Amino acid sequence: GMWTTLTRQPRWLAEPLHPAQIITREEAIRLYTINNAWLTFEEKQKGSLEAGKLADFIVLDRDI
Repeated sequence: GMWTTLTRQPRWLAEPLHPAQIITREEAIRLYTINNAWLTFEEKQKGSLEAGKLADFIVLDRDI
């Protein structure tokens, strides 16, 4: 999930896996949204908040 993507720290290991692959929150959000839609050839239907596109999102009371 998002935690492992950001930290490369699986629950079962004391050290991060491939720490050079740690990415920022912004990069992770792009990975989970527009990049994922692009990989499945669905970037015209979803992946970003635009009029006419599909969207599943939540509103949080703090920054992530």
